[in-house]
Amino acid sequence: MPDIQKVYTLSITVEQFINACSRTELIELGFILDSPRIQEKIKQQPDTDFYDEYQVFPIKLKSDDQH
Repeated sequence: MPDIQKVYTLSITVEQFINACSRTELIELGFILDSPRIQEKIKQQPDTDFYDEYQVFPIKLKSDDQH
């Protein structure tokens, strides 16, 4: 039987991605979003006009022990 190779592209929304995450994955995502590297990227000027209608603010997450 011959091998057939195909490339597929799957597009999902951010909300679909987050809804599919476990609690642990969401916590890890929170740490990543809170990192200086990502915070700097959030503050950068957007490359397109797509974001002009949205106000973008840095995300600061509270850890569980800061209630």
